[in-house]
Amino acid sequence: MKNMDKIREAARDPHGYAESYKARTHKKVVGYFCSYAPEEIIWAAGALPFRIFSGKSGIHLADRHLQSYCCSLVRGALEDGLSGTLKYLDGVVFPHTCDSIQRLSDIWRLNIPYGFH
Repeated sequence: MKNMDKIREAARDPHGYAESYKARTHKKVVGYFCSYAPEEIIWAAGALPFRIFSGKSGIHLADRHLQSYCCSLVRGALEDGLSGTLKYLDGVVFPHTCDSIQRLSDIWRLNIPYGFH
């Protein structure tokens, strides 16, 4: 498979790519939010850094845990976490980029039973 084909495949289905990477390499996958996360440290630890974006599905589970001013990134990521879409993650990095992402770490820890933070 050519490099550009690999990039297209990963962009089309990022969750599928991360899950297959984990199964193929037996390495950990660590999710992170925004560019302030230490991606190089995740690589150096032997894990695949996985940028968490807002999900494509509707928000049904996350709204009961969040304030009305939280952005779509936080809402979508929490929705994906609560629904199990991100269950393959071995950990999640929550950098202090805004109040919503910083407090998301507490909500995640209390409600999502997988991965370290």
